[in-house]
Amino acid sequence: MNTLDDCTLQQHKIIYNKIREIGKVFPETLPDEMGRLYSQLLSDSPRDGVKMLKDIAYGTDERNVLDVFINKTSEKKSMPILVFFHGGGFVSGDKSFCKNIGYYFARNNIVTVIPSYRLAPQHSWPSGPEDVANVIKWIFLNAENIGGDLKRIFLMGHSAGATHVSNYLYFNEFHSHIKEDIAGAVLMSGAFYDGKDISGPCRAYYGDEKCNYPSFSIIDRIQNSRVGLFIIYAEFDPPEFDKQAILLLNAVYNHYGESPFIKRIINHNHISETMQFNTGDNSIGPDILSFIRRIQDSP
Repeated sequence: MNTLDDCTLQQHKIIYNKIREIGKVFPETLPDEMGRLYSQLLSDSPRDGVKMLKDIAYGTDERNVLDVFINKTSEKKSMPILVFFHGGGFVSGDKSFCKNIGYYFARNNIVTVIPSYRLAPQHSWPSGPEDVANVIKWIFLNAENIGGDLKRIFLMGHSAGATHVSNYLYFNEFHSHIKEDIAGAVLMSGAFYDGKDISGPCRAYYGDEKCNYPSFSIIDRIQNSRVGLFIIYAEFDPPEFDKQAILLLNAVYNHYGESPFIKRIINHNHISETMQFNTGDNSIGPDILSFIRRIQDSP
């Protein structure tokens, strides 16, 4: 961030200090507090050179809609495709809060698709991976129209969205050959990879029958996908998110004998780690871009 003006640098420092003050907890006021702190930075964030296609249906439910962000200078070329699934504890969240992510990656020559998806309690397991699968099907039908390369599809999810992405990858019943066409996946602070201990509002999605919880875990299904992973979590995530990231890291290593990419983002919490995209904060964006380039350039 050394190229930012002094005012922007000061805004980031104020946010970092507040994040450290709040600590590794998730009070109900956290989303609103982070929204207030990032409001000016996001308002001033660059959007030039990007075309946005809004509210395209990919399914039958009213929430089965997506936005596409395309770099105007490369829209007729075959570019990597990144699909981002928002968080929200399985019961909330919307693509409209993720525009900064769309603009950031599109400005870096990646076609970015951001869907909303069905929410609990109206829609329970397995609506998440089903919606992921339907977005992928839409991409296979429309890649040429949005300038995307079907050989370079990357999935990315945050919190509940990361759980939905991981469920899509490791539960074979949600796809056929399409899974093998996914080039890589970025999982940010996934809510549950080991679903053996589900608590709190997430039960609205998974249900109250504890005997079913082990069947939701991907930890025992690592053999079902060799898709390259980048596991991310935040320094000030609540401890459970640290635990889930490490459990997934260990499961992949123990099965394949090699570690996936992993990073703990300094100075960020569960909300700020997504809000910081396209604000001049280089805490994680360049690393994800490097991951995409590394995976797509692999033999």
